[in-house]
Order: sequence, then C-alpha cells, then structure tokens
Amino acid sequence: MTIEASGAISLGTTAGTNRSISAEFGGTAPHSLSEYYRDGTYSDGINIPAGETGIPASGAISFSNFYGTAAAPSESIAPSGNIYDYDQNSTPTITFNVAGANGQYWWKVIHGTTDSSDFTGTIASSGTKSSFADTFSITIANNTPPDEQYQTFTVATYSDSLYTNQIAVTNTIYITDYRVTTSTLTPSEGDTITFGILGGKPSATVYWKVIPDSPMTLADTSPDQGGPVTLDSSGNKTSAFTVTILDDTDPEGDETFTIGLYSDSGYSNLLIESALHTIQSSDGVTLPANQTMNINDPTSPHYLYAGFQLQGTSTLDTLWIGYIEGNGASVTEQYSAAWTTGTPSDHEYKVELVTDSYSNESTYRNNGSLSTSWVSVPSGNSPISWTWLLEDADIVMDVTVRLTIRNKTTTSITDTTDIRVQFDTISI
Repeated sequence: MTIEASGAISLGTTAGTNRSISAEFGGTAPHSLSEYYRDGTYSDGINIPAGETGIPASGAISFSNFYGTAAAPSESIAPSGNIYDYDQNSTPTITFNVAGANGQYWWKVIHGTTDSSDFTGTIASSGTKSSFADTFSITIANNTPPDEQYQTFTVATYSDSLYTNQIAVTNTIYITDYRVTTSTLTPSEGDTITFGILGGKPSATVYWKVIPDSPMTLADTSPDQGGPVTLDSSGNKTSAFTVTILDDTDPEGDETFTIGLYSDSGYSNLLIESALHTIQSSDGVTLPANQTMNINDPTSPHYLYAGFQLQGTSTLDTLWIGYIEGNGASVTEQYSAAWTTGTPSDHEYKVELVTDSYSNESTYRNNGSLSTSWVSVPSGNSPISWTWLLEDADIVMDVTVRLTIRNKTTTSITDTTDIRVQFDTISI
C-alpha cells in the first residue's frame, strides 16, 4: 500500500489506513512524527526504506513528507519456487529469494539433522538488497553412500554480522534420499510389478509415472501414472503402487522403461528416477529342450528325419525326430511346442547341421531340405521337415541339427533347439 499523495494524513488510522503513517510503516503507540525519521535499519520495528528520500533522516519533519510514500515489502526468505523438498542424489543448488528493505543483511544455514558435510561451499554469508530483493544459493553435497533417511535444515536472515537479530527464516527444508524399489527389474508381458518408495519426506504426497524408452509406449502399461501416494511418518511406503505390463501380439524385442517420482500432480518436479526395467519379450515360439534319440536297431535305418508342424496360423504344435527302418517302418518321437505371442508369419527359421560323425562321409547325403539361410515360416497347416538318406555307410555315430526361429522385424532369436540322433554300431 502507498500513502495518499494529498489530503489529510494521520499518525493513527483516523483518516483511514491508506492515510496512516503507523499503518504503513509500523511503530509503537503512542506515536509521534519523530519516530519516523528515515534510518533504513528497521531494528526499531519501523520500516522506512532508505530510498524514501522525501522523509528526512533528522531535523524538521511534517506530515507532507509522507505523501506518496510506502514501506518496503515484508521481510521474507524462501527457496525459489517455494520448493522445500530436494533429493540428495541430484546434488541440487538451491536459490533463495530474499525480500525486504534495501540494505545489507546476513544469512546462514541453521542445521536441523544436517551438518556441514551435507553442503558444498558457503553456508553463511551476507548480501545487499536493492529494489527490495536479493538472491543467494547453497549447494547440497552428494554424499556417497547417500543418507538412508531424510534430513532437515532452515535458512535465516539477520540484520547484523553476529547473527543475533533474526529478520526472517524459511520453513523446514528437507534433503531426501528418494528411492523407488521394485519387485522385479525384468518383467514379462502380463506381469504386475509392485513398487515401493523409501527415503522420502515424512507424510509427503508424491506422484509417479512410467517413463518409456522408444519403441515402448505408455499403452504398454496399466496404469501409466498415478498418485497421490502418501508416505508414512518415516518417509517410506513399501507397497506404494502396482503397474501391469500389458500383453500384446506385436512382433517386438525387449523394451525398457523407468519410473519417475514427482512432488507435484503436474509431473514437473522430478524427485528421482528408478533403475531401468527391461520387459522380456515373449514374442515367438517356445521350443522343447534339446532332444536326443538313441538308435540301436538290427533292422538298420535308411533315413533320418526331423521337422515341426504348424497348426492353423497361431500355434506351433509339435516338433519331431525319427527314422525309417530298412523294412520301411517309421519310428517317431514327438515333442510339444507353442507360440507365446505373434503368429508364425511374423517369423523365419533355419536348420543347420551342427555335428556329424560317421565312417564313410562321402556316401552321406541329405535330401536338400536343410536350410542354412533364413526362410519364412509359412502360414496354414504346413509341415516343415528335413530328411537324411543313409547309403553305404558302415557306421554312423552322431548327427545333430539345430532349429532356430527368429522374429522377422527385430531379427531377435525367439528360441533354438538341437535335435540329436546317436547311433550305436550299425551296418547299412
């Protein structure tokens, strides 16, 4: 407020508060004009700014000297943005805004549960307010290891270098060590993850949201943000919220995300970000474990064969290995397998000879169905098989082929299995 520029002015409020010297500048009743000399110290509780040069510092003084004058703003100190919660891990520099009468002032950190090791640089100094304001900064030390619980301090301003006459003091400022705990860092699609919050401000309300790394999107989780979460009196909440990883049929590799913890519902003040979570891709097929068939048959096999069978367009139903005896009879062993997501048409396969050992390799021949390059998995009810014709081999000891299936888009391997046929000594 500013005193009116003309008309009646009083020491009290008889002419109205906008015409009252005491209402504007303070002081103790009974009032007299001699109380209101301009000295700019305010230690007497009277706020006459040094810049109000129309008010004399001594000598003759009259009501007209106070026309159009105003007191300095109320003395105050607060961190920029009125934020009182800072995480130790981010090593923040906090700027403080000081308001009040122009002139020199002194400031210092007042320890609550902090000590000097929690700060870097100056924690007590002086400044000069001009235009009724000034700023200064302090820096929080990034202690290693970080403190397990929150710590507190305030900052005050003083009118003297001995710090005896306190002018203003901040609200309690918290140095926190927010941490986001998780039930798993490697979830699969369909899993629900439980998150906890530790090291926060007591009874604080915080907000969280999923921060996805491309190509993951927020549509892959439910929910993708939430709050407020109210912490307990120790600044913790062990089971604060859950996030479900949604299952889909998209061909994709592993995806990653973090959880951001915020002090506001607008998600503008990030307190801490969690460790990286990796969603394990469930895309493709789960093959059976490596399989071995032992052959010791006097009828002497003439063919070895193996393959897999597609059922419809969405399942891989069986994988088999076997042999055909000399009398034409087939001996087959089948193993179940299944697509976990996606469709066979999203994938490709190859079949490679891994090992072979037999006495007369020049006469060993396969029917050309092994494929060492990638081949698209066909849709429909289409068996894929490969066969070896054994001719004039005295002894065949060991044959292993490997079936590998991968995603066409990401080229990530979805699964692999070895099919091994071991022979005892057999004449063919």
